[in-house]
Amino acid sequence: MIGGYLSEAYSWRWVFFLLVPCGFASLIGVLAVLPTPPAGAKPRFDWTGFLALSVAIAALQLMLDRGERNGWFEATEIVVAACVALVALWVYVGHSLTTPKPFLDIKLLGDRNFAIGLLLVVFFGMLNFTPLTLLPSLMQGVRGYPDSIVGFVLGMRSVGGLIGAVCMIFAQRFDPRLWLVTGFSLQAWSGWQMAQFDVNVTIVQVSIASAVQGLGTGFLWVPVTLVTFRTLPIANLPEATGAFHLLRNLGSSAHISLSVALVLHSAKVNQAQLAETITPFNRSFDAIQSSLAAGSPAGLILLNSELNRQALMIGYINAFTAYAALALLTLPLIFLVRWRKVGPA
Repeated sequence: MIGGYLSEAYSWRWVFFLLVPCGFASLIGVLAVLPTPPAGAKPRFDWTGFLALSVAIAALQLMLDRGERNGWFEATEIVVAACVALVALWVYVGHSLTTPKPFLDIKLLGDRNFAIGLLLVVFFGMLNFTPLTLLPSLMQGVRGYPDSIVGFVLGMRSVGGLIGAVCMIFAQRFDPRLWLVTGFSLQAWSGWQMAQFDVNVTIVQVSIASAVQGLGTGFLWVPVTLVTFRTLPIANLPEATGAFHLLRNLGSSAHISLSVALVLHSAKVNQAQLAETITPFNRSFDAIQSSLAAGSPAGLILLNSELNRQALMIGYINAFTAYAALALLTLPLIFLVRWRKVGPA
Protein backbone atom coordinates (compact mmCIF):
# COMPACT_ATOMS: atom_id res chain seq x y z
CA MET A 1 0.00 0.00 0.00
CA ILE A 2 2.83 2.38 0.87
CA GLY A 3 4.58 1.52 -2.39
CA GLY A 4 1.45 2.33 -4.42
CA TYR A 5 1.05 5.69 -2.70
CA LEU A 6 4.71 6.67 -3.10
CA SER A 7 4.71 5.55 -6.73
CA GLU A 8 1.72 7.74 -7.54
CA ALA A 9 2.83 10.73 -5.45
CA TYR A 10 6.49 10.74 -6.44
CA SER A 11 7.94 8.09 -8.78
CA TRP A 12 7.92 4.35 -9.41
CA ARG A 13 11.56 4.33 -8.25
CA TRP A 14 10.37 4.73 -4.67
CA VAL A 15 9.06 1.15 -4.78
CA PHE A 16 12.68 -0.01 -5.06
CA PHE A 17 13.97 2.55 -2.55
CA LEU A 18 11.70 0.84 -0.01
CA LEU A 19 13.90 -2.25 -0.30
CA VAL A 20 16.83 -0.41 1.27
CA PRO A 21 15.55 0.04 4.86
CA CYS A 22 13.84 -3.37 4.81
CA GLY A 23 17.00 -5.10 3.58
CA PHE A 24 19.16 -3.24 6.10
CA ALA A 25 16.85 -4.19 8.99
CA SER A 26 16.89 -7.83 7.85
CA LEU A 27 20.69 -7.83 7.71
CA ILE A 28 20.88 -6.48 11.27
CA GLY A 29 18.50 -9.21 12.40
CA VAL A 30 20.54 -11.95 10.73
CA LEU A 31 23.78 -10.72 12.26
CA ALA A 32 22.20 -10.41 15.69
CA VAL A 33 20.33 -13.71 15.83
CA LEU A 34 22.15 -16.36 13.78
CA PRO A 35 24.85 -18.24 15.73
CA THR A 36 28.51 -18.06 14.79
CA PRO A 37 29.63 -21.15 12.82
CA PRO A 38 31.83 -23.49 14.90
CA ALA A 39 35.56 -23.37 14.30
CA GLY A 40 37.00 -26.10 12.11
CA ALA A 41 37.31 -27.17 8.51
CA LYS A 42 34.76 -25.68 6.16
CA PRO A 43 32.71 -28.10 4.06
CA ARG A 44 33.82 -28.55 0.47
CA PHE A 45 31.71 -26.55 -1.97
CA ASP A 46 30.61 -28.32 -5.15
CA TRP A 47 31.41 -25.63 -7.72
CA THR A 48 30.67 -27.88 -10.70
CA GLY A 49 27.15 -28.68 -9.53
CA PHE A 50 26.52 -25.10 -8.48
CA LEU A 51 27.62 -23.60 -11.80
CA ALA A 52 25.81 -26.22 -13.91
CA LEU A 53 22.53 -25.72 -12.04
CA SER A 54 22.91 -21.92 -12.16
CA VAL A 55 23.46 -21.93 -15.93
CA ALA A 56 20.49 -24.26 -16.45
CA ILE A 57 18.15 -22.03 -14.42
CA ALA A 58 19.40 -18.80 -16.02
CA ALA A 59 19.01 -20.19 -19.56
CA LEU A 60 15.53 -21.53 -18.78
CA GLN A 61 14.44 -18.20 -17.34
CA LEU A 62 15.85 -16.32 -20.33
CA MET A 63 13.93 -18.61 -22.68
CA LEU A 64 10.66 -18.12 -20.78
CA ASP A 65 11.05 -14.35 -20.46
CA ARG A 66 11.90 -13.65 -24.10
CA GLY A 67 10.08 -16.51 -25.82
CA GLU A 68 6.80 -14.74 -26.56
CA ARG A 69 8.57 -11.58 -27.71
CA ASN A 70 10.84 -13.45 -30.14
CA GLY A 71 8.39 -16.02 -31.48
CA TRP A 72 9.62 -18.90 -29.31
CA PHE A 73 11.54 -21.56 -31.22
CA GLU A 74 11.43 -19.62 -34.46
CA ALA A 75 14.18 -17.42 -32.96
CA THR A 76 17.79 -18.62 -32.74
CA GLU A 77 18.20 -17.03 -29.32
CA ILE A 78 15.40 -19.13 -27.81
CA VAL A 79 16.72 -22.34 -29.39
CA VAL A 80 20.21 -21.64 -28.04
CA ALA A 81 18.84 -20.88 -24.56
CA ALA A 82 16.82 -24.11 -24.54
CA CYS A 83 19.83 -26.17 -25.64
CA VAL A 84 22.08 -24.55 -23.02
CA ALA A 85 19.47 -25.26 -20.31
CA LEU A 86 19.18 -28.94 -21.32
CA VAL A 87 22.94 -29.48 -21.55
CA ALA A 88 23.62 -27.74 -18.23
CA LEU A 89 20.85 -29.74 -16.53
CA TRP A 90 22.29 -32.96 -17.99
CA VAL A 91 25.72 -32.05 -16.62
CA TYR A 92 24.24 -31.25 -13.22
CA VAL A 93 22.29 -34.51 -12.95
CA GLY A 94 25.21 -36.65 -14.16
CA HIS A 95 27.64 -34.89 -11.84
CA SER A 96 25.31 -35.10 -8.83
CA LEU A 97 24.85 -38.85 -9.26
CA THR A 98 28.58 -39.53 -9.40
CA THR A 99 30.15 -37.11 -6.88
CA PRO A 100 30.20 -38.02 -3.16
CA LYS A 101 29.01 -34.59 -1.92
CA PRO A 102 26.96 -32.84 -4.62
CA PHE A 103 25.67 -29.28 -4.40
CA LEU A 104 22.10 -30.61 -4.04
CA ASP A 105 21.83 -34.37 -3.51
CA ILE A 106 19.32 -35.84 -5.98
CA LYS A 107 19.16 -39.00 -3.88
CA LEU A 108 17.02 -37.14 -1.34
CA LEU A 109 14.18 -37.54 -3.83
CA GLY A 110 14.00 -41.15 -2.68
CA ASP A 111 12.03 -39.88 0.31
CA ARG A 112 8.43 -39.98 -0.87
CA ASN A 113 7.11 -37.08 1.18
CA PHE A 114 10.09 -34.90 0.28
CA ALA A 115 9.61 -35.56 -3.44
CA ILE A 116 5.87 -34.82 -3.28
CA GLY A 117 6.56 -31.78 -1.09
CA LEU A 118 8.91 -30.37 -3.71
CA LEU A 119 6.19 -30.75 -6.36
CA LEU A 120 3.70 -29.06 -4.05
CA VAL A 121 6.03 -26.13 -3.37
CA VAL A 122 6.59 -25.70 -7.12
CA PHE A 123 2.81 -25.37 -7.53
CA PHE A 124 2.71 -23.11 -4.47
CA GLY A 125 5.32 -20.83 -6.04
CA MET A 126 3.47 -20.84 -9.37
CA LEU A 127 0.22 -19.80 -7.70
CA ASN A 128 1.58 -17.45 -5.06
CA PHE A 129 2.99 -14.50 -6.97
CA THR A 130 1.27 -14.68 -10.36
CA PRO A 131 -1.79 -12.60 -9.27
CA LEU A 132 0.60 -9.97 -7.89
CA THR A 133 1.97 -9.59 -11.42
CA LEU A 134 -1.24 -9.81 -13.44
CA LEU A 135 -3.68 -7.83 -11.30
CA PRO A 136 -1.80 -4.48 -11.33
CA SER A 137 -1.41 -4.51 -15.11
CA LEU A 138 -5.07 -5.54 -15.46
CA MET A 139 -6.33 -2.75 -13.21
CA GLN A 140 -4.16 -0.11 -14.88
CA GLY A 141 -4.21 -1.29 -18.50
CA VAL A 142 -7.90 -2.21 -18.70
CA ARG A 143 -9.56 -0.05 -16.04
CA GLY A 144 -7.08 2.80 -15.65
CA TYR A 145 -6.90 2.73 -11.85
CA PRO A 146 -4.10 4.80 -10.24
CA ASP A 147 -1.14 3.25 -8.39
CA SER A 148 -2.53 4.05 -4.94
CA ILE A 149 -5.75 2.10 -5.62
CA VAL A 150 -3.78 -0.82 -7.05
CA GLY A 151 -1.61 -0.88 -3.93
CA PHE A 152 -4.70 -0.90 -1.71
CA VAL A 153 -6.29 -3.79 -3.59
CA LEU A 154 -3.10 -5.85 -3.46
CA GLY A 155 -2.91 -5.08 0.26
CA MET A 156 -6.16 -7.01 0.70
CA ARG A 157 -4.19 -10.12 -0.21
CA SER A 158 -2.07 -9.58 2.89
CA VAL A 159 -5.22 -9.34 5.02
CA GLY A 160 -6.27 -12.78 3.81
CA GLY A 161 -2.74 -14.08 4.31
CA LEU A 162 -2.68 -12.77 7.89
CA ILE A 163 -5.96 -14.52 8.72
CA GLY A 164 -4.61 -17.76 7.25
CA ALA A 165 -1.35 -17.44 9.21
CA VAL A 166 -3.25 -16.94 12.48
CA CYS A 167 -5.31 -20.06 11.74
CA MET A 168 -2.06 -22.01 11.39
CA ILE A 169 -1.54 -21.64 15.15
CA PHE A 170 -4.05 -24.47 15.46
CA ALA A 171 -2.74 -26.42 12.46
CA GLN A 172 -1.00 -29.08 14.53
CA ARG A 173 -4.36 -30.32 15.76
CA PHE A 174 -5.37 -31.44 12.27
CA ASP A 175 -3.96 -33.51 9.45
CA PRO A 176 -1.93 -31.10 7.26
CA ARG A 177 -3.46 -32.68 4.16
CA LEU A 178 -6.77 -31.10 5.18
CA TRP A 179 -5.14 -27.64 5.14
CA LEU A 180 -3.49 -28.39 1.80
CA VAL A 181 -6.81 -29.30 0.21
CA THR A 182 -8.42 -26.20 1.72
CA GLY A 183 -5.61 -23.88 0.64
CA PHE A 184 -5.36 -25.08 -2.95
CA SER A 185 -9.17 -25.15 -3.25
CA LEU A 186 -9.28 -21.50 -2.19
CA GLN A 187 -6.62 -20.72 -4.80
CA ALA A 188 -8.74 -22.45 -7.44
CA TRP A 189 -11.85 -20.56 -6.32
CA SER A 190 -10.06 -17.20 -6.45
CA GLY A 191 -8.76 -18.07 -9.94
CA TRP A 192 -12.28 -18.93 -11.06
CA GLN A 193 -13.53 -15.64 -9.61
CA MET A 194 -10.86 -13.70 -11.49
CA ALA A 195 -11.77 -15.56 -14.68
CA GLN A 196 -15.28 -14.03 -14.37
CA PHE A 197 -13.90 -10.47 -14.56
CA ASP A 198 -14.78 -8.23 -17.50
CA VAL A 199 -13.67 -4.78 -18.64
CA ASN A 200 -15.98 -3.21 -16.02
CA VAL A 201 -14.46 -5.10 -13.08
CA THR A 202 -14.77 -3.19 -9.81
CA ILE A 203 -12.37 -2.62 -6.95
CA VAL A 204 -14.58 -4.73 -4.65
CA GLN A 205 -14.45 -7.73 -7.01
CA VAL A 206 -10.68 -7.61 -7.30
CA SER A 207 -10.27 -7.06 -3.53
CA ILE A 208 -12.38 -10.10 -2.67
CA ALA A 209 -10.54 -12.36 -5.12
CA SER A 210 -7.21 -11.04 -3.88
CA ALA A 211 -8.12 -11.61 -0.22
CA VAL A 212 -9.28 -15.17 -0.91
CA GLN A 213 -6.05 -15.88 -2.78
CA GLY A 214 -4.07 -14.55 0.20
CA LEU A 215 -6.13 -16.67 2.60
CA GLY A 216 -5.30 -19.77 0.58
CA THR A 217 -1.60 -18.85 0.64
CA GLY A 218 -1.75 -18.42 4.43
CA PHE A 219 -3.28 -21.88 4.78
CA LEU A 220 -0.64 -23.53 2.59
CA TRP A 221 2.82 -22.51 3.75
CA VAL A 222 2.95 -24.35 7.10
CA PRO A 223 1.45 -27.69 5.90
CA VAL A 224 3.62 -27.71 2.75
CA THR A 225 6.70 -27.28 4.95
CA LEU A 226 5.54 -29.94 7.40
CA VAL A 227 4.85 -32.50 4.68
CA THR A 228 8.16 -31.84 2.91
CA PHE A 229 10.56 -32.11 5.85
CA ARG A 230 8.74 -34.34 8.33
CA THR A 231 10.37 -37.63 7.28
CA LEU A 232 13.88 -36.34 6.43
CA PRO A 233 16.88 -36.86 8.75
CA ILE A 234 17.90 -33.68 10.55
CA ALA A 235 21.36 -33.82 8.96
CA ASN A 236 19.80 -33.33 5.51
CA LEU A 237 17.58 -30.37 6.42
CA PRO A 238 19.95 -27.54 5.34
CA GLU A 239 20.47 -29.05 1.89
CA ALA A 240 16.79 -29.97 1.53
CA THR A 241 15.78 -26.44 2.54
CA GLY A 242 17.94 -25.01 -0.25
CA ALA A 243 16.25 -27.24 -2.84
CA PHE A 244 12.84 -26.40 -1.37
CA HIS A 245 13.23 -22.62 -1.77
CA LEU A 246 15.02 -22.94 -5.11
CA LEU A 247 12.07 -24.79 -6.64
CA ARG A 248 9.57 -22.41 -5.05
CA ASN A 249 11.27 -19.41 -6.66
CA LEU A 250 11.78 -21.23 -9.96
CA GLY A 251 8.12 -22.22 -10.12
CA SER A 252 7.08 -18.65 -9.38
CA SER A 253 9.29 -17.02 -12.01
CA ALA A 254 8.48 -19.63 -14.68
CA HIS A 255 4.73 -19.38 -14.18
CA ILE A 256 4.78 -15.58 -14.20
CA SER A 257 6.64 -15.64 -17.52
CA LEU A 258 4.22 -18.17 -19.00
CA SER A 259 1.16 -16.31 -17.71
CA VAL A 260 2.33 -13.01 -19.18
CA ALA A 261 3.08 -14.79 -22.46
CA LEU A 262 -0.42 -16.30 -22.43
CA VAL A 263 -1.99 -12.88 -21.83
CA LEU A 264 -0.03 -11.23 -24.65
CA HIS A 265 -0.54 -14.08 -27.14
CA SER A 266 -4.26 -14.33 -26.39
CA ALA A 267 -4.62 -10.57 -26.73
CA LYS A 268 -3.01 -10.57 -30.18
CA VAL A 269 -5.11 -13.49 -31.41
CA ASN A 270 -8.38 -12.08 -30.08
CA GLN A 271 -7.63 -8.59 -31.34
CA ALA A 272 -7.30 -10.02 -34.84
CA GLN A 273 -10.51 -12.04 -34.47
CA LEU A 274 -12.48 -9.06 -33.12
CA ALA A 275 -11.20 -6.82 -35.93
CA GLU A 276 -12.60 -9.26 -38.49
CA THR A 277 -16.14 -8.58 -37.25
CA ILE A 278 -15.90 -4.82 -37.77
CA THR A 279 -17.19 -4.43 -41.31
CA PRO A 280 -20.02 -2.46 -42.99
CA PHE A 281 -21.80 -5.80 -43.45
CA ASN A 282 -22.09 -6.50 -39.70
CA ARG A 283 -25.45 -4.98 -38.74
CA SER A 284 -24.72 -5.55 -35.03
CA PHE A 285 -21.94 -3.00 -35.34
CA ASP A 286 -24.21 -0.18 -36.52
CA ALA A 287 -25.01 1.17 -33.04
CA ILE A 288 -21.37 1.18 -31.98
CA GLN A 289 -20.33 2.77 -35.24
CA SER A 290 -22.68 5.69 -34.79
CA SER A 291 -21.76 6.26 -31.12
CA LEU A 292 -18.03 6.27 -31.84
CA ALA A 293 -18.24 8.10 -35.14
CA ALA A 294 -16.04 5.34 -36.49
CA GLY A 295 -15.73 6.97 -39.86
CA SER A 296 -13.62 9.80 -38.45
CA PRO A 297 -9.93 9.52 -37.47
CA ALA A 298 -10.78 10.16 -33.81
CA GLY A 299 -13.49 7.51 -33.93
CA LEU A 300 -11.12 4.96 -35.47
CA ILE A 301 -8.59 5.63 -32.70
CA LEU A 302 -11.26 5.11 -30.04
CA LEU A 303 -12.48 1.97 -31.76
CA ASN A 304 -8.98 0.52 -31.98
CA SER A 305 -8.35 1.36 -28.33
CA GLU A 306 -11.53 -0.41 -27.28
CA LEU A 307 -10.67 -3.45 -29.42
CA ASN A 308 -7.27 -3.68 -27.76
CA ARG A 309 -8.84 -3.34 -24.32
CA GLN A 310 -11.38 -6.09 -24.94
CA ALA A 311 -8.76 -8.40 -26.45
CA LEU A 312 -6.41 -7.79 -23.52
CA MET A 313 -9.20 -8.61 -21.08
CA ILE A 314 -9.77 -11.93 -22.84
CA GLY A 315 -6.06 -12.65 -22.42
CA TYR A 316 -6.30 -12.05 -18.67
CA ILE A 317 -9.38 -14.26 -18.44
CA ASN A 318 -7.50 -17.08 -20.17
CA ALA A 319 -4.56 -16.67 -17.77
CA PHE A 320 -6.84 -16.74 -14.71
CA THR A 321 -8.65 -19.81 -16.05
CA ALA A 322 -5.29 -21.57 -16.40
CA TYR A 323 -4.45 -20.43 -12.86
CA ALA A 324 -7.62 -22.05 -11.46
CA ALA A 325 -6.98 -25.28 -13.41
CA LEU A 326 -3.41 -25.43 -12.11
CA ALA A 327 -4.63 -25.12 -8.51
CA LEU A 328 -7.02 -28.04 -9.05
CA LEU A 329 -4.23 -30.18 -10.53
CA THR A 330 -2.43 -30.14 -7.16
CA LEU A 331 -5.24 -31.91 -5.33
CA PRO A 332 -4.40 -35.48 -6.50
CA LEU A 333 -0.81 -34.99 -5.30
CA ILE A 334 -2.00 -34.31 -1.76
CA PHE A 335 -3.55 -37.76 -1.46
CA LEU A 336 -0.17 -39.36 -2.19
CA VAL A 337 1.31 -37.87 0.98
CA ARG A 338 1.92 -40.28 3.84
CA TRP A 339 1.16 -38.82 7.23
CA ARG A 340 0.81 -40.08 10.75
CA LYS A 341 0.77 -38.01 13.90
CA VAL A 342 4.06 -38.39 15.80
CA GLY A 343 5.90 -36.47 18.48
CA PRO A 344 7.65 -33.17 17.86
CA ALA A 345 10.19 -33.40 15.03
